[in-house]
Amino acid sequence: MLLQVQNLRSRKMQYSLPHDLLLTIFLISSIFSASQACNQKDRNYLLSLPFNTSSPSLNWSATDCCSWEGISCDHKGRVTHIWLPSKGLRGSVPPYIGNLTSLSHLNLSHNELSGCLPVRFFSSFNQLKVLDLSNNHLAGDISFLFSSNGSSNGWPSSIRVVDISNNDFNGIIQYWFLQRAQKLNKLNVSHNSFTGSILDSLCMHSPFVRFLDFSFNHHDGQIPYGLGGCSKLEIFRAGFNSLSGLIPHDIYSATRLEEISLPSNNLTGPISNDIVNLTKLTCLELHDNELSGKLPVDIGRLNRLKHLLLDTNHLTGSLPPSLMNCTNLMTLNLGLNFFEGDISTLNFSRLLQLATLDLWKNNFTGSFPVSLSSCKSLRAIRIARNQLEGQIPPEVVQLKFLSFLSLSYNRLTNVTGALNILMRCKSLSILLLTKNFLHEALPTEDNMVDPDGFRNLQFLSLACCQLTDNELYGEIPTSTQLQSFDASAYKGNPGLCGAPLPKCGNLTRDKDIHDEEDGDSIPWFHIIVALGFITGFWGVCGPLVLYHKWRVAYFLFLDKLKDRLNETIAASTTVSC
Repeated sequence: MLLQVQNLRSRKMQYSLPHDLLLTIFLISSIFSASQACNQKDRNYLLSLPFNTSSPSLNWSATDCCSWEGISCDHKGRVTHIWLPSKGLRGSVPPYIGNLTSLSHLNLSHNELSGCLPVRFFSSFNQLKVLDLSNNHLAGDISFLFSSNGSSNGWPSSIRVVDISNNDFNGIIQYWFLQRAQKLNKLNVSHNSFTGSILDSLCMHSPFVRFLDFSFNHHDGQIPYGLGGCSKLEIFRAGFNSLSGLIPHDIYSATRLEEISLPSNNLTGPISNDIVNLTKLTCLELHDNELSGKLPVDIGRLNRLKHLLLDTNHLTGSLPPSLMNCTNLMTLNLGLNFFEGDISTLNFSRLLQLATLDLWKNNFTGSFPVSLSSCKSLRAIRIARNQLEGQIPPEVVQLKFLSFLSLSYNRLTNVTGALNILMRCKSLSILLLTKNFLHEALPTEDNMVDPDGFRNLQFLSLACCQLTDNELYGEIPTSTQLQSFDASAYKGNPGLCGAPLPKCGNLTRDKDIHDEEDGDSIPWFHIIVALGFITGFWGVCGPLVLYHKWRVAYFLFLDKLKDRLNETIAASTTVSC
């Protein structure tokens, strides 16, 4: 009997458990649903936003605003996220958006918002973590966007990301804007019209910042000391301003730096050897400044470098061999400096990822580096305006992706060999060889190995093979792509003829033609014509001048001839009448 009662109780528990479980789930879901119900005031504020859209309108028709597109709420139903990037929003940002006091994430980037932000806009949000208003047309003095009470009303202590780049903001970024922003990890104010110097206490207030971008503004003065205090700093950009002075030495203490970008300023002085401490550096961009001195001897320790852009400075000396240890280099631009040395002694063969090499307008000597043929990723080479000599090596044809080659204003020789080699570079679309191969003849058709070469030049229609000012001579080979170039490509070569230049006519491909253009040979044709004229003139007129009897007989002959002509004309006139 006892066993039967126990079995009965066990059956009742089996049937009651599902019912209790369902009841529990229902209660939890009800509580959860209630917690997600949108706050009515927040809903009204959202509906009042004066945003128009150039794309499909926002789906904000449901009763619960927490389910609207781009909107998120907390467990109390307060709006915490407005996330509406790239929605084609137009209009201005109204003051009452500041009434959304629980807002932690505001992203209105990549829209078409315009006008000034409301006064004290940035002081309206005490819980804001992410602010992204980038890529709009917002304007105004940034100082007006904070409360006038000073340091207690900068960005809130909760702020982590501030991105107001690509707008029309102006004014001076004050130190107290960031005085409470101890958790800030990203500040991007680039592409605006901010003035004044860069904050010198930035790392003191925001020691954990990882990303700083002040580029494309009107900042002046020196780059402040103190960046070494940003122990987590990875990206520092302040290019295209009016910054001057030396690169602060303590920046080399920020050992987590991956990018330093300071182009188009007025920076002076050398690049410190201590830069090799930044072993995580992948991009060093210092072009268009007034830097001087030599490259650090141990620059090869920066073996993670991908982009090294130091062009348009006053750097000197030879390139350190350790540079070839930067095996991850993709872009190497050292043009418009005063570097020197035999470039052919450098071993480029380890730079397997190098795509762009620009060394133009320096004082490099030697021959074209054969080791470049190992850089299979190369697409562009410019070593123009140096002092290279010798011939273009045949190994250059191994660069299957090479589309741009500029070797102008050097002292290269053997134009026949150069063209035969370069015709086999099937990807080549731009070829600049100005001021080389002086006093050489273009190859004849019989000397062209690949008359079907340079096909890519013609196909792209942007092709340009500059052979100007080389003082070449001879007939341009037929049945090649050399006829497809404009006649201006051969400017400065008076000894050339044949399509696209005028036909050669009776000219030969002799060197005499070239010598005649230079004034080196005797102009026999002109001499013979002159002698013939002199002989004929004096053979007829000389006796008349020297002998009186000959002159009298000559003029009597002319008188008789005139009388006969008159009689003949008179007789013909009588007959016709």
